[in-house]
Amino acid sequence: MEKLRPLALIAFVFFLLGSSAAFAARPLFTEDTEPVDKGAFELEAAFDYLRDEDHNDNYHPSAVLKYGLLERAEVGASFGYIQRDLTSGKVDGWSDVIVYL
Repeated sequence: MEKLRPLALIAFVFFLLGSSAAFAARPLFTEDTEPVDKGAFELEAAFDYLRDEDHNDNYHPSAVLKYGLLERAEVGASFGYIQRDLTSGKVDGWSDVIVYL
């Protein structure tokens, strides 16, 4: 066990030195640090799939549309569609629409 401590410390140091910058975009809902350029549009599209322990399939295609309103401000809308294959029946419908500035 004592021999593993120096190796773990060396591995941890290499992990810290090898890390790179991360940008908060999809799949996180937090806003990324750089707004969309003024007058430009940005579209993020995604498709999420989940199979739960009851073997139900869940599908969630979604999109976020952003527009650069000012130099440091953007307006956007997030929307999606939910489809679930449940053992008791099927659920289909639009998810919440989120509009932000």
